[in-house]
Amino acid sequence: MKRLILSLFLILLMTLTGCVQKLETTQAQSDALAEYMAGLLLKYDAKYDKKLIPQMVEDNEDSRTDSQTDDLDNKDNSNKNNTDVPNTSGSTDDKANEEKQAYSLAELAGSNDYDISYLDYLLTDIYPENYNKAYFFVEADEGKQLLVIKFNIKNKTKDKINIDLGEAEIKYQLEIAGNKIDKPWFTVLENDLQYIDITLEAEAATDAVLIYQISKGADTGSMKLIASAAGKEMVIPVK
Repeated sequence: MKRLILSLFLILLMTLTGCVQKLETTQAQSDALAEYMAGLLLKYDAKYDKKLIPQMVEDNEDSRTDSQTDDLDNKDNSNKNNTDVPNTSGSTDDKANEEKQAYSLAELAGSNDYDISYLDYLLTDIYPENYNKAYFFVEADEGKQLLVIKFNIKNKTKDKINIDLGEAEIKYQLEIAGNKIDKPWFTVLENDLQYIDITLEAEAATDAVLIYQISKGADTGSMKLIASAAGKEMVIPVK
């Protein structure tokens, strides 16, 4: 078993090596990565109580299963049986959500010192696209593509502030083509919105991203990002 665990650890390191230029992480990202690696090794130890395995391992693997993205194709087939009545409620709901949002992302994070606003999205096989200059990058699996949702974080105050979203525990659920993907990818990208930990000068701004993996050819015409925390929720049309 020790030999198996050691082999798994070496394989994991070799895998990461292919994607790392220079790995520099925040404390929150480092803790999350360490917990994930430890849980992954313990998962394959038959003598270890699986009930004690860190939940992040199971959550992250679930977020990358093929069933979440492949179900999009199945949904397209089922929709063919419901073509008698055109559905126009989606665009109406999106407009209503844009006009009347009870909360903002910054409020979900528990702060009024900064804004987090949606910018746009990108479909790509690898992110960042200029990965040769990046510390770390992520690449889509064969037959898949990355959906990169972009945000802008701006300091609204006239003072320098620290923004640590790793402690905010905001959940981001993507709705695409009538299906839902519960979580973005776990990454150690320095601008991953889930774990970003930065200091911004007065009225300064920076960009951040959430990354999902979806099937190539998936219908991206109607997408929503549902953000929630502490009983609060907001919906962001992704277009």
